[in-house]
Amino acid sequence: LRPTEILSGGLPVGRSSTLSLYDTESKLIGVELTITDVIAADAGIYMCTATNPLRTVTKQITVTVLPIGG
Repeated sequence: LRPTEILSGGLPVGRSSTLSLYDTESKLIGVELTITDVIAADAGIYMCTATNPLRTVTKQITVTVLPIGG
């Protein structure tokens, strides 16, 4: 699984990482996206697509960057 940013064409280079999250039975339950040193241009719609032999699932989130103290 690798989230992608659909408005500007990609994740922030060198400032983004993903972490797969598993339950106590080692079942994948999610993926965490971290963007460090966030800037206004990081705002947008991010999509994550997971595919296996049975189906493909795509989820999207909207990221809003607030000013410091905002």
